[in-house]
Amino acid sequence: MASGAAQWKNRDDWKAAKELEEARKAGNAPAEKDEEGNDINPHIPQYISQAPWYLNRTTPGLKHQRLHQYENVKRFDRDWYQRGQKAGTAATFRKGACTNCGAMTHKAKDCCERPRAVGAKFKPTEIAPDEVILPNLQLDFEGTHDRWNGYDPDSYQEVIERYSKTEAERRKMRHQEFLTQTEAESRIPKVGDTLPIEDETGDKDEDNANVFAKIDTKQRTSVRNLRIREDLPKYLRNLNPNSAYFDPKTRTMRGDPNPEIDPKERTYTGDNSLRGTGESAQVFELEQFAYKAYENGSDIHPLACGTQAELAFRLHKQKSEEASSHQKSALLDKYGGGEHINSLPAAIVYAQTDQYVEYSRDGRIIKGDEKQIIRSRFAEDEYINNHTSVWGSFWSNGQWGYACCHQFIKNSYCSGEAGKRAQQVSLAFMEMAAETPREQPVLKKEEEDDEETKAKKLRKAIKAEAKFQRSSVELDERKRKYNALSQDQECKVTEEQMEAYYLKRPRFDDPMANFVNKHDDDDP
Repeated sequence: MASGAAQWKNRDDWKAAKELEEARKAGNAPAEKDEEGNDINPHIPQYISQAPWYLNRTTPGLKHQRLHQYENVKRFDRDWYQRGQKAGTAATFRKGACTNCGAMTHKAKDCCERPRAVGAKFKPTEIAPDEVILPNLQLDFEGTHDRWNGYDPDSYQEVIERYSKTEAERRKMRHQEFLTQTEAESRIPKVGDTLPIEDETGDKDEDNANVFAKIDTKQRTSVRNLRIREDLPKYLRNLNPNSAYFDPKTRTMRGDPNPEIDPKERTYTGDNSLRGTGESAQVFELEQFAYKAYENGSDIHPLACGTQAELAFRLHKQKSEEASSHQKSALLDKYGGGEHINSLPAAIVYAQTDQYVEYSRDGRIIKGDEKQIIRSRFAEDEYINNHTSVWGSFWSNGQWGYACCHQFIKNSYCSGEAGKRAQQVSLAFMEMAAETPREQPVLKKEEEDDEETKAKKLRKAIKAEAKFQRSSVELDERKRKYNALSQDQECKVTEEQMEAYYLKRPRFDDPMANFVNKHDDDDP
């Protein structure tokens, strides 16, 4: 609806306006004109063509939708205005000035200073300066947001002068420090020596002097992780995913990647094998000494006070060696035999060979042709409980035992030859008992009568059970009276009745239950 601002209309006016709008859309009526005489498209919606209420427009048009152009707009790049400047200060209070601060540019109700206890009207010695009244500038968007408009470039000269004075003072201090250091060291410059060179800013030429010593703190690369490119990487020594774990972050492999290879042919045994080399053993001894000293009441810590712990450990070792040497010399003086200790055996003195043998810390042969003694991890040549042979030296009938007494119990005591004879006698009795046939017991006549009586009772009970099952199916269970099952029979259940119940009870999980001959229900 192309119309102006909303106005109050009665019912007839609204109806007439609606009909006119439909006629304009259909082309039967001329289009509406705006202020400038241009036609207004009747198909434009009302929320676009109608101007807001705060513009106070009475005529229709689309002028409020167009970009507003100010008349005589002052560009921000052409005009300059003072910002934050103050005018002169008056000596006495002037009529019409602010009664609080004394400035002529505002009144007391517009004053931005805090309310004084005694205003400038009654105390004219502290009168505030007047503000500079800016002209009514109609700036565009760029002009209002220009943060450098009103800035005086000459004021930056103060910053330059301050930094120049600081730089001159710094150069003077650095030169003085260099002279002091030279005098303290009494160093005479020789041919080829270079003095510290300062550039234009007074800094040393560290880039040229310390090219190889430059450290980048952002790059955390340790020298111990670098390797020669010709060496085989750790992660390629064993490609089995279940082998030793390789940590890609620290480039370490703590375990042995190839534990099944002969130690003589192994070139890499893992990073943990290096823990026992170098000074690690000494550090371990120092820690053990500190722990024992702490338990005895001495406050020694190998990390917090490393020098104290090292000196105490050295003193302890020295005293221990002195005590052991004193004890050794006392024993030699009392019992003699010093000549046997100082002299070496002839086999060692005159033994000379070119054979090279290298041993590990646990006594294994790493390199060399010396024959290695095969040892077991179990205790050897140890006899327990008075036995003269080891467990497992005797085998009989699928059992291990001792050969000295033929016993099969490991923790038993040895019985010697007597135990062997007892074992032989027991085996002979067992064989005789196995060969002798057992005699079948002869049943007496009374026992035979009892068996026939039990069979008759069982057949009778089976018939009664079958009859009971048929009657229970035919009768309605809801019409059965109380104790109806015990009227014709005793309440006590006999063995024959229980046996008949087990024989005649239905087995629903039996797949052949449906093929049972119904005429043979009375048979046991």
